[in-house]
Amino acid sequence: MKKALVCLVLLTVVAVAAACETAQPKTALGVLSTIVVDPSSAQIEKGNVFSFTAKGLDSAGNPVVINPTWSVDKKFAGIITLVNPVGPKAAVRAKAEGAAELVVSQGDIKTVVNIDVAGPDKFTSRTSK
Repeated sequence: MKKALVCLVLLTVVAVAAACETAQPKTALGVLSTIVVDPSSAQIEKGNVFSFTAKGLDSAGNPVVINPTWSVDKKFAGIITLVNPVGPKAAVRAKAEGAAELVVSQGDIKTVVNIDVAGPDKFTSRTSK
């Protein structure tokens, strides 16, 4: 009888522990999971400079302090150049019309920002009345 009661208590403890473990999702709080860039894409007029800001998030969407690396692949160097990349902020100068990518990374986590550089004729023209 004692053995049966001990077995019943042990089975109950194991069942409760298993239920608790499956009921709570495991997240890596404070560990960088994704980099979000604002804006996530841009259309820039040729000759202008445009700024971006990166934020780090953990798997639960909580902010994580980051010091990312900003880069432009050499195949896009004729279209945009990186200006003043400091921590989570950077800017690009639009040099020529075309499509380009800005890469923001920290460790194995990276985000690509698509940039379209257009001439002044592609932007809304201002009319005087």
